[in-house]
Formats: sequence, C-alpha cells, structure tokens
Amino acid sequence: IMIFLICTFFWSALASVENRINVERVQTILKELCYNPGPIDGVWGPKTEGEIYSLFSKFNKIYDGEFGVKEMTILEDFHSNYSSKCVSIKNKRDNELTSKDRQLIKKFTNKTLTFSTNHIATGIHLMDSADINKDGVDDFIIGLQVDSFAQLGIECCKVPKERLKEIKQLSSYIVYSHSDGFKIEKIPESESLRTWAAEFFFFNGNTYLYLGKNGEMGLPKQNPGEKSLLYKINVSKEKIYFKKIWEADKPTITASISTFAVDEFVYILESNYGSRNIVQRPVNPNTTVLYKMDKEETITGVNLLDRLKPKSADNMLKMVDYDDDGKIDLLAANEVWKTLNGKKILSPWAGSYLVDNFLFRKAKIKLDPPSFEKDHAGMSIALIRDEDKTIILEAATSFLGHQGGGFKGAKLSAYDPKNNFSSVAITGRLNSKKGSHLKKIHVFPHFGSEKATINYSNTPQVISIKENGGVDIINMPIKNYDSSHKFSSIIPLNVGKCVAFATMGNRQKSKKLSFKISSCL
Repeated sequence: IMIFLICTFFWSALASVENRINVERVQTILKELCYNPGPIDGVWGPKTEGEIYSLFSKFNKIYDGEFGVKEMTILEDFHSNYSSKCVSIKNKRDNELTSKDRQLIKKFTNKTLTFSTNHIATGIHLMDSADINKDGVDDFIIGLQVDSFAQLGIECCKVPKERLKEIKQLSSYIVYSHSDGFKIEKIPESESLRTWAAEFFFFNGNTYLYLGKNGEMGLPKQNPGEKSLLYKINVSKEKIYFKKIWEADKPTITASISTFAVDEFVYILESNYGSRNIVQRPVNPNTTVLYKMDKEETITGVNLLDRLKPKSADNMLKMVDYDDDGKIDLLAANEVWKTLNGKKILSPWAGSYLVDNFLFRKAKIKLDPPSFEKDHAGMSIALIRDEDKTIILEAATSFLGHQGGGFKGAKLSAYDPKNNFSSVAITGRLNSKKGSHLKKIHVFPHFGSEKATINYSNTPQVISIKENGGVDIINMPIKNYDSSHKFSSIIPLNVGKCVAFATMGNRQKSKKLSFKISSCL
C-alpha cells in the first residue's frame, strides 16, 4: 500500500489534468481506440496518463503532461477519424490466416539477413518490390552507391570527372523468396557507381524490370552518367532469371523511373533531372526521355516539347491518371536551380507541378504553396486514394546550393486536385532530418485503403487520408526494423495476408551489408 501511495503521489506531481476535463470521457475514448487506461472510473492515474502519452506519440503530437482543452480537442479528433469501436486488428488478422499464411509469416518475417559486396558500399536504396515468383511474398531490389571516399579519399559528390574511371563499381541485387527463405543475388550487368531508380512492371503477360543507373559522383555537369537497362524476368524452379533485352544507346543520370501500361503499349519515363523537353532518346546525361514498348518488345521514343519546367531539375516524375479520365497525367517533384553558392536562383519559379494529359498538353498546374518557398526542392511525389478522395503528396527538402549548404530539412505537403489543388492539412511530421522519399503506394490489408510509405526515415511511417479529407503521418508499431543508423531505406512487403517492412540502414559504409524484415503490422 505504501509503495502504491508513493507512486501515485509521484505521478500526480509530474502530470495534471484540468478540472473541467471529463476524465471518464477520456478513458472511454482511449478504450474505443484500443488503448488500456484501466477502469473507467474518472480517476486520472498513471495508466490513463501513460496511454495518452502513447497515443499522442504515435501521431507525433506533443504532450507535456498537462491535459487540457487543447489536448481534449485532439483526442476527440482522433476518435472521430479513426474508430467508434475497438476491434483488435491483430486478432482479426489472426482469425483470417490460413495455414499457408502462417507458414509464410514464420519463414519471411522477423528476419535479419546479410550479404557481402566486392567493395565498400554507402547510399543504400530499396528501389521497388513485387511478387515476381507468385508465391505470396514480395521480392525486392537493392541499389547501391560506391563509397568514393574509401576508394579515392574524395567524398561524393565531389569526384573530378577525370577520376571517375578509377572507381570500382557495385551491382544491384534481387532479394527473392525461396523455399529455404530469402535468397540474395546480383542482377547481371547491373554494375554502377550509383543506382537508386528501378521499377518492375507487368505487360502482355510478362514481367520486366527497368533499371535506371545514375552514376552521379561529381559536381553538376561533371557526371557522364550510365546506361539504363531493361530486363525480362523468368522464373524456373524457384530461381529468378534476368535477361537483358535492351540497353540505352547513351548514358544518363537517372533520378526516377515511372511506367504506365495501356492496351498496346507500356510507356517508360526516365527522369534524368532534365528541364523543358521530354525527348525520344538521350542527347546528354541530363536529358529526360520517354520510351514506349509494344507487345513485340520493340522500343521507340516519344518527343514531347515544353512539358517540363525550364531551368530546374525534376527529382521524380510520375505518370498517373489523377482525374480518372483515361488520360495519362504527369506529376513532377521539382528542385529549384541555383548557382553553386546558392545565392542566385536560376529557375522561373519554385515548386512542384502537374501536367494534365501530358502526352497532348503542355500547361503546368503549380502545387502551391511550396513547403520551402524559394529554396524548395521536391524530392518525390505520389498520388493516394481512399474511396472518393484523391490526394497528391510531395516530400521535399530545402536546397541552399551545392556549395552553399546543400540539402537540409524534410517536409510533407498535400494537395487536393478536386478542390483546385488547394493545400491539405497534415497531422504528424516526417521523422527524417533530411529529404525523404515517398517510396511506394501500397494497399494495406485490413486498413482497406491506399497508403504511401516513407523512404529514408528513422522508423517506418505511412501516410493516409483521414475521413475528413486531411492527411495523417503515422509511425508504424512494428518490431525488428533497422534503427542502427540515422535513417533507413524502407519498403513495404506483402507476406501472405501480412504486411511487413524491409529496412536497411542507408549509410552502412561496409562490404558486409545487413537488412531486416520486420514483424507484421
């Protein structure tokens, strides 16, 4: 009894609740949101306080131990947007699992795996995932960047052009499910100084991988680029085979890949930080190109003039159909151009943009306001849907010039295309200290809607649309993720009816690399 009284007194000294707050109401809401505040007795005790802290932390809300009207408003908002009854998602999922699901979850989640490379790697990217061998488990691609400092004593991205040939390259890797667990193998002919863009696509009954090499190790205009590759993928006796069926005729500095299949063609858009025009074949390493492949795997190029913002860099281009009119639209995460010292802006305006029906139209719709104003550098962009709601998401950082401070900070912006592309309120914040990427749109079982996942963050996060049309950034409660580095590359994986995350420290600086497969959500 004495210990209980001492603990209760100590807790009361640290936390308080305003007299006008209905504590029973707080406890009831916590119960309905699947938290355990103890008995609903109107007494503000350590269990109630602890669960409030847990709830606020989950949604990146500050709670300082003083629960008042402001905190009650936030709690009521959580309640109205997320739940009216507590249903244990874990129990619901467990009841729906087949014996095969349970076997897959046991074999492919909560794992730590390692593999070795020929040279020290840094800058690690989990680029794309898909169930290539159709066994119910997603396979994924790892792209690597060589450590130029380890080889030459020169940091990326300051290597003089004449010394790039001295650097030994690294391959990209496929991680695929097998009866013995995950297998990790090199992708043939994928050697590169730096690769961070690849996309699987399915067309005409076949599976393909477009690998966009980057090779960017020097200052702007000192990077010769590397040639992109297209593979056709075959699966035989559990093994995945990559057959190179095409190679670009000139090297480029690939920032992002986007594919979009229609009846007779699949379009492949390769963003190489180009500006103004999209062309049918590379003219220089920074030329953004658009290819189309027919059912006979014949690849031709498409010229589209004035589709891109001039004097700027598109870090990500994404083909979508945001308004469901059957036409292909273009989303562009755009970085402002500056002089090397960052003191002079060279772009006509700052911010990312959209081109409606971009195969036939040129007009650019600005996504305003840009989160970093004149210093804005959009890093990635995505579209998510939930029932009748559609939201454009953009992750950005500030750009102070390559020799004026580089890139700093990370923010998320959201825009509503059904409301004149107006800005949308966001709950929560990105947990990365530097520019994050919206890696993948994913439909999560039992959540029933599309969610974007964040790449390069401290812990796994997803972004979803709230019932009121706002946007949430949510920390995901999982076990066994890579938290050994400041931020990790992260990608979601379907494992039967489970969704897990592959996470890999982005700055490992080693020949022996490791990654983790998390528990199920």
